[in-house]
Amino acid sequence: MYTREKFGVELKSKVNKREYIIAIAHWAYSLYLEQDVEESLNDIFLALASMEESYQFEYSYEELENVADRLIAGEDVKL
Repeated sequence: MYTREKFGVELKSKVNKREYIIAIAHWAYSLYLEQDVEESLNDIFLALASMEESYQFEYSYEELENVADRLIAGEDVKL
């Protein structure tokens, strides 16, 4: 099962590499379509996937790193 902690680690890696925000959005949406993920991640996946729609929905690298750190720590994250 794809867990919150695993997602946090992978998200942090993408942020540290300064991958394009749109690439992170595509990645998050592809994970949303996966079958074997923690249900609690769905809202996070959709919020990050929406970054592709408009700059108004984009999160900064600092915000994304904060989300990643909180997921790694096992905290609840609401976007």
